[in-house]
Amino acid sequence: MDERCFLIVRPADAARGCSPEPALHPECLPYAAAHCPMLNGTATHYRRSPLLATHPAGRPCTDPSCPCPSRSPDGGHAARSGSPADRYEAWLIHTRNYRPVFGPDRSDMPSGVSLDVHVLRRRVLRTAQLTAEQERLTGLVRGLLGGNL
Repeated sequence: MDERCFLIVRPADAARGCSPEPALHPECLPYAAAHCPMLNGTATHYRRSPLLATHPAGRPCTDPSCPCPSRSPDGGHAARSGSPADRYEAWLIHTRNYRPVFGPDRSDMPSGVSLDVHVLRRRVLRTAQLTAEQERLTGLVRGLLGGNL
């Protein structure tokens, strides 16, 4: 990486102080933002069922000592399953501030990237998908304000 990179951050990540996504090179962010369904807004809800646990080679992985990333659902997936998509931001930081965060159960594998950093620039990639009730209430407020919301 060069001296700057982008972190993809949701409000829940910011509250936790850690993003599960690795950094993106500044030149790669436009591609990711254009082609990732969650970032470009074409996906309106999180998947109800996670991807099956597979090895990067495309076959099921049952070896507990294999270093391949886990594809099994985590607590975060279960909490988001079927929920409307969150707001996503891209935070530009200096790479010297890029610090992996390690979970208590796996001190040898990072669980994310620390968000306790100086942010040079924030860019909204997508706003949160509103629920039907939130859309209805927004419409009511819009009507009261003469459409200026």
